[in-house]
Amino acid sequence: MPEASRDRSLGTFGKEKQVFLLTRNPYTESMNYIDTFKTKPPAQQDSEIDDKISGSYHELIHTEAAASATASTNASGWFCDEYYDVEFEIEEDTIVVTLGWHATGDQDSDKGYCGTTISGNATAKINSDGGVTFEDVSAEVDHDDE
Repeated sequence: MPEASRDRSLGTFGKEKQVFLLTRNPYTESMNYIDTFKTKPPAQQDSEIDDKISGSYHELIHTEAAASATASTNASGWFCDEYYDVEFEIEEDTIVVTLGWHATGDQDSDKGYCGTTISGNATAKINSDGGVTFEDVSAEVDHDDE
């Protein structure tokens, strides 16, 4: 709801009357997630980025890069268990986050060992609504995890 600003002026017969004008406040009404994020101190920005990534990085295991890597193993039940090396840059209408990630699967005991962990990198983009999407996802099987 727009904020009201008060304009006092003299009315007829010299009596004071109050006129309320409805005005738009561009600092509160039009601020989206990115605009709000920019106003926060660095420590709070770091915490907020961590919250956004921790709430969505599990989706990385469902990307094409991860599917390709996991298909070359004899493991199943894959899940993302870690993200790290998080850095971000604030652009005009997006926050671009780069990160590393790690996932683990369970070795099928009836098959030969081909790896049970994968690691990769990804770029997350946080839009003006606060939504997170992942791009440029890479994934490789870690063969030295035996």
